[in-house]
Amino acid sequence: MIEAVIYMGLLALLAVHPGMRRLARDIPGGYRLASASLIILLVAGQLANEGEAMFPFVQWQMYTRQAPSDPVVLEYTGVTRAGEDQPLNVLGVASSVGLRWPLSISISRYHRAQVASERAAHAEDCRDRLRVIAGLYNQRFAGEPIETLRVWQRRIPIVDYQGPESITREILWEIPIARESGDPVDG
Repeated sequence: MIEAVIYMGLLALLAVHPGMRRLARDIPGGYRLASASLIILLVAGQLANEGEAMFPFVQWQMYTRQAPSDPVVLEYTGVTRAGEDQPLNVLGVASSVGLRWPLSISISRYHRAQVASERAAHAEDCRDRLRVIAGLYNQRFAGEPIETLRVWQRRIPIVDYQGPESITREILWEIPIARESGDPVDG
């Protein structure tokens, strides 16, 4: 409540400042409405404290504390028939077909799930989305197609960081990719 009063006071000070009033008057109507809406959403996100539910209008305080656990970065590689493990730009392919956000949301839900059955369901959803993206990758890019998509989990220790060698990298999922005929890759 105190925070809301402080914001109202700051906005009131800005509203009575001659330069701000002149600026507001000179901005065309549509831009003025868009700017006011953005300011209202930013302040509402700060005051509501609803976490990710209001993203990208979130409480700014979330950026002032240490993360509750070590950050995890996902990397994607494809294994060819020859056994070569090559880096893949899975998110680039996903973005081009409108699958990046659904994939990101699925991965986020997987990492946040507390119940094993819920986590397994989210993992399968991620794997299904990644199979589609890998199939599109094989269609779009020349060269030897990938037969297995590997999702690597790289964990960066915050507290015990001892240089690059303290960063761990392990396989999270190995996903067989269907050949163009629709038959799954033999494993």
